[in-house]
Amino acid sequence: MLLSPPEAFIAGESRVGGKAYGLARLAESLPTEVEVPAWVVIGAEASVGHLGRAGQLEAAFVEMLGDTDPGVLRGFVFGAEIDPELAAALRSRLESLPGPWAVRSSMVGEDSAKSSFAGQLESFLYCRTPSDVLDAVRKCWASAYSAHAMAYRQRHGLSGLPHVAVVVQQMVTGQVSGVAFTADPTTGHRQHARITAAWGLAEGVVNGACNTDEYVVAHDGDEVEANIVDKDIQVVETPDQSGTTEVEVDASKREARCLTTAQLKSIATTCVRIADAFGAPQDIEWTLEGDQLFVLQSRPITALPEEQSDEEPVVVFDNSNIQESYCGVTTPLTFSFAQGAYASVY
Repeated sequence: MLLSPPEAFIAGESRVGGKAYGLARLAESLPTEVEVPAWVVIGAEASVGHLGRAGQLEAAFVEMLGDTDPGVLRGFVFGAEIDPELAAALRSRLESLPGPWAVRSSMVGEDSAKSSFAGQLESFLYCRTPSDVLDAVRKCWASAYSAHAMAYRQRHGLSGLPHVAVVVQQMVTGQVSGVAFTADPTTGHRQHARITAAWGLAEGVVNGACNTDEYVVAHDGDEVEANIVDKDIQVVETPDQSGTTEVEVDASKREARCLTTAQLKSIATTCVRIADAFGAPQDIEWTLEGDQLFVLQSRPITALPEEQSDEEPVVVFDNSNIQESYCGVTTPLTFSFAQGAYASVY
């Protein structure tokens, strides 16, 4: 049930889920070019086997999914103890994987062409003891039965039980973190990367808690544009206990760039190398600890707009309205309506 990165690569996504398989592909494809914090994964079969320990047969659980309060299902899953053999194996493995640890859900079917499960399942950072890790593993399994995760499965026509693997990974305390899209999801430009970044841990970026600088970088590392914002909040570790907390950013750093051009080039070229190895544009979570770049997750971008052509007319949406008449952003509908209204009134 407990798999190393090479074993996870052999086992495949159907056993270790999208997040773990993405990390395993990094280890297999770019073992020396990309730095990934050390990790192991609990195979998804353990999440299903755990239901028996929760006092529920799989068939009965499937029957319950449609008409039972998700809170009850989560309670069943979190209330049962983890299989003693798995717990002992994990405790033993943690002795050679010094903490603190990040415990991350890795859903089977995650990051597929049809469904991403982005933000649906939970992760737990700065678990400081093996007991913290075991509790976090059960919480990851239980998060698959949250109301929003179950609704997501129903909307995408997914039946049966969720199969959830769990990644246990060494924590990296990054001073700057963010997300890199190796193709621009705003313009569709395939040769531009769009990189968002904030002070502190990546959790603050991916959960939307932090304002982020946004950079567009050509694939050769040259900066194309930068939007620097007031970064008032950062997410950091909670001292002496598990978890993270939000703190104010020092006034001198709030409106300063959090990435130099050299750091941008390093992030962009590394992420493009990953996309080339995987054969598709990637959505990559990263962090900088000092000058060391760590990749925390890589998954395919499941939807991109058509690439804009320089020869096509530029479409501009602005707010140049007569404010008392038409508030907000001016769209084609605004013009159409105003034209008819003014023709009638005046």
